[in-house]
Amino acid sequence: MQEDFTGRVALVTGAFRGFGFATAERLVARGAFVAVNVRDSERAEAAARRLGAAPSPFPAILATPAISVR
Repeated sequence: MQEDFTGRVALVTGAFRGFGFATAERLVARGAFVAVNVRDSERAEAAARRLGAAPSPFPAILATPAISVR
């Protein structure tokens, strides 16, 4: 099933290689605007370049601080 993601935005974490890169690649191929998240800014930019002109690098460490439950 080929789904059209034109006009949609996706943030793909771990997008430098493996499953993350493959996911970003497929989303781009199906029309989505993809922000590739990789911890290191150089690697984020490299992944975005490999995916083409539309993807945007998003270098960051996505973590939630521990939440204290009382």
